[in-house]
Amino acid sequence: METIKVEEKPGDVARRKLLEMAKTWEKNGDLFQATPVYKYLVDKTPESTEAKEAKEAILKIAQYYQKLCANYFALSLYKYLIESEKAIIPAEEV
Repeated sequence: METIKVEEKPGDVARRKLLEMAKTWEKNGDLFQATPVYKYLVDKTPESTEAKEAKEAILKIAQYYQKLCANYFALSLYKYLIESEKAIIPAEEV
């Protein structure tokens, strides 16, 4: 069992563990399991390092789908990435 460092918050550990799970699913070719977890990290913690990694993974998955001519899946992920960028509005613009 992994020990949580004193300075780590449970949410930090949870984000890291979710990212690890998604990476494992992706590595094993289970993109349908990995993709929603990546999207969850982007949606719920857009400023985190895990979200940045998740966006990179989503882009890689979209490119893979495009190569397979699974254009609907690729298109939906590309659109998702664009929309996720729009959702982050700097505080001074609000």
